[in-house]
Amino acid sequence: MKILRISKNFCNAYIIIDGVKGIIVDTLTPGSGNFLLKKIEEIGVYSFELQAIFITHAHFDHAGSAKKLSKFFNIPIITHRITGAYLAKGENPFLTPYRLKGKLMLLGAKMINTSYPSFEPDIVFDSVMRLDEFGIDGYLIHTPGHTDGSSSLVIGNNAVIGDLLMGVPYPQKPSWPPFVSDTKTLLKSIKKILSDSIKTFYPGHGLPWDTELVMGFLDTYKEKVYHRVLAN
Repeated sequence: MKILRISKNFCNAYIIIDGVKGIIVDTLTPGSGNFLLKKIEEIGVYSFELQAIFITHAHFDHAGSAKKLSKFFNIPIITHRITGAYLAKGENPFLTPYRLKGKLMLLGAKMINTSYPSFEPDIVFDSVMRLDEFGIDGYLIHTPGHTDGSSSLVIGNNAVIGDLLMGVPYPQKPSWPPFVSDTKTLLKSIKKILSDSIKTFYPGHGLPWDTELVMGFLDTYKEKVYHRVLAN
């Protein structure tokens, strides 16, 4: 099993190959389709290996080129049902800033075009979805908190988590996402992922982190809500 990271402008897409079958996770910003196609060719992934596209959540820097890639490879797009409603309109969920970092990034977001081509996802799920029908021994799981429809992919001891945690401003270190729809829900989602013997986290922004690094970061978070949620 291979997890290949493709990065552009501090955003990550992933190609996961399990045997001879593969899935694309997230598709960078609008207009990144040709860049992704070139990178996929460069890393030696063949079109017949790719079975589906999974979108972790409906933000322009994750769903931006999904429509182009789906059409090029003739493969379905999978996402959570809540996320699918936004994708169908080409809309981003409302950005709820978390702390000062989020407020500053929200100001920056208002200065750029965050629209993306709308599309209807081919498959939506609500809680958990196995990927066996695509030849992949893994599953998708609803992990809300960054957005209400945020989801992750778990395969083996690895989790591709979208923006559940982010490497901002330091890619080698996990940090809280700058936008959080609900803090308690976010923490419960992190706990959900940690409960599945995950060894490596693959974020939408930043470098991969091992579980020890993630746990070390969480241990520094001293607010009472964190301790209360992880204790329940």
